[in-house]
Amino acid sequence: MYFNKRIVVAPLFWGLGHATRCIPIIKSLQKNNTVAIASDGEALTLLQAEFPELESFELPAYSIRYTFDSMLANMIVLGPGSLRTIRKEKNRAEEIVQNWKADILISDNRFGFRSGFTENIYITHQLNIPANNRVISNLASRVHQRIIAKFDQCWVPDFKGSKNLAGKLSQVNIQTPTKYLGALSRMQKATIPIEFDFTAVLSGPEPQRTKLEEIILKAFSQFEAHRFCLVRGTNSKRNSESIPSNVRVYNLLASADLNKVINSTTHIICRSGYTSIMDLVLLNKEATLIPTPGQYEQEYLAKRLDGKYRFQVCHQKTSLHFLAILFSRKEEEE
Repeated sequence: MYFNKRIVVAPLFWGLGHATRCIPIIKSLQKNNTVAIASDGEALTLLQAEFPELESFELPAYSIRYTFDSMLANMIVLGPGSLRTIRKEKNRAEEIVQNWKADILISDNRFGFRSGFTENIYITHQLNIPANNRVISNLASRVHQRIIAKFDQCWVPDFKGSKNLAGKLSQVNIQTPTKYLGALSRMQKATIPIEFDFTAVLSGPEPQRTKLEEIILKAFSQFEAHRFCLVRGTNSKRNSESIPSNVRVYNLLASADLNKVINSTTHIICRSGYTSIMDLVLLNKEATLIPTPGQYEQEYLAKRLDGKYRFQVCHQKTSLHFLAILFSRKEEEE
């Protein structure tokens, strides 16, 4: 792909999915190039732990929060701050290029991470932006495609054509030269003894991540016979006294450790984020998908994939009842 280039890979911190799907890209680029990483928050922390040998740069934070169950309302609130962050991000990108002598910048959904002195590559599976309103969806898609047009290439982590995972999100022709990478995953399928009946893997913006964590722990606490695991997806502190004795809890896990946990679990509970979907399809894991309220992309993917690839879907508002039924059925089977 590239040889003897200096490349900076910069995923957005909107949950951990953007960072984790960049891991196989970074590993591939490392073989023949000098690579650095750039992000913010726990996405940067995760990549630094995964690649301690690589130089890293901190970028301005978008500070994304999903306060409302409406995507439009969240975007209206986040809009002014995001525009300021994009300007800061553009300046930071130019600074990194000048000081680190980068040849190529690879941005996973970071709108401002590009430079006039490098080749600029944008990674996204959302060439189309979903919304409950078609007019809003069309407008948002055109805006996003105009942003993509400012880059030299667009890399799409999906398959072109009928075998795609993202549906209408990724299957559209745009003016920017586009390359389909196939499904990206840092996971590897392994045959190992089952240690957990259910593992919940959390990620995504606050406060919805915390709300789902509370629901998951409440559901876990009602079924002492099961072996549960919770991967919180954050380093924020939690009172250990509120953790049931039959639940193993981790904050953030490196790829190898998470790979072991998922492979040793019968059933996964997680958001319907696109990166999680790619991981679970690769591992052929039975899973319950719970879309983040107000995140239309996750709601679309959940609806589209319900009943496929061993997936079932529930919504956060009804998830406590849904999980109780799921756990009860598991007890009856045993």
